[in-house]
Amino acid sequence: MMKSMFKSIWIMLLVLTSLYMANNHASEEVDIYQVSMPVTDQTPNTRSKAIEQGLNKVLIRASGLDSVLGNQYISDNISKARTFIQKFSYQVYHPIQPLSDDKLSENSPITPWELVIDFEPGSVQRLLSEAGLPVWGKRRPVVLVWIAEQEGLDRKILSSDSDSAKLLTALSQDRGIPFSLPLMDLEDSTQIEMTDIWGRFSAPVEQASKRYAADVVVLGRVYSQGSNQWQADWQFVMNKDGSKKRAGWDQTAPSRTKIYQQLMSELGRKLCSQYCVMPTLSDEAEMRISISELQNFQQAMQAEQYLQSLLPVRAVNIEILSVDRVIFKLHLVSREEDVLEAISLDTALKNLPNYDNIGAEKTLYNFSWVK
Repeated sequence: MMKSMFKSIWIMLLVLTSLYMANNHASEEVDIYQVSMPVTDQTPNTRSKAIEQGLNKVLIRASGLDSVLGNQYISDNISKARTFIQKFSYQVYHPIQPLSDDKLSENSPITPWELVIDFEPGSVQRLLSEAGLPVWGKRRPVVLVWIAEQEGLDRKILSSDSDSAKLLTALSQDRGIPFSLPLMDLEDSTQIEMTDIWGRFSAPVEQASKRYAADVVVLGRVYSQGSNQWQADWQFVMNKDGSKKRAGWDQTAPSRTKIYQQLMSELGRKLCSQYCVMPTLSDEAEMRISISELQNFQQAMQAEQYLQSLLPVRAVNIEILSVDRVIFKLHLVSREEDVLEAISLDTALKNLPNYDNIGAEKTLYNFSWVK
């Protein structure tokens, strides 16, 4: 009797864990505009250099692209970095543990401090727009990564407590890419074997990934090919608009750290191609959205604030206000599709059938209020 009861409780916990993962790992909000830069001292000259480097990092994070730093307009304006700051402060620097194959220079400077800088979001977005570059919003899809790593004869699936996993977490935060490793608990272990990941067999990995509700899944193997030579082979699967987009690529680098830095760069590029917004110069782009099931005026105002917070939206006006439904007119900086994409990454609104109003120039997009 007791054995049966404990078995039932265990099954229930597994189900609840799966539901929790499914509801909490589709997308996350990332802090794009705050960076921490290690510094040797707190002098104005050192601070000025760190601020420029910090703005470079934020521009990559806000656009998803390393190539942003090669843009001439960006290069011409990076010296104005201090004018983009909201605030800054200093705190003690705690570096992450280097990997065993990382070669540390004996001449590396000692950096006891880190400069924490908050940049003004509107100024950064405007700089990117003026440079003709894409902008990536703060709500981003979580990337679920399955990695089999081999060093010497030792081959393992990365777990969250490994040094490589800690490095990946730090790199993903640096790039503004929400990142998750599988739990590798009983449920994962019964579905996935080392050979599935090492052989990059995507079918069992995609099946095991369903519990995490991840729209983006990456599987890969990382291994040493001798002194100062590492190889990585990756598979990328994105679930979007009811279809799967797939890609594969290989990488070589002198260390695992470089391999994982390259991975984050490639993920930024691939995700930006799907989720970034390319601002337009037209003031005429508009769309209409209806939100129903609003319980009171306060929720109507919350809905207006939510729409205003979306990156592709320039301004929001209330067009029709009724008892439990509001129709908003949105003035856009990009396309309608970008607005719908931003909404799909969040849980504030539930999609309803759309109306093609007779005599109306624009489709009325229908949603119900959930938040």
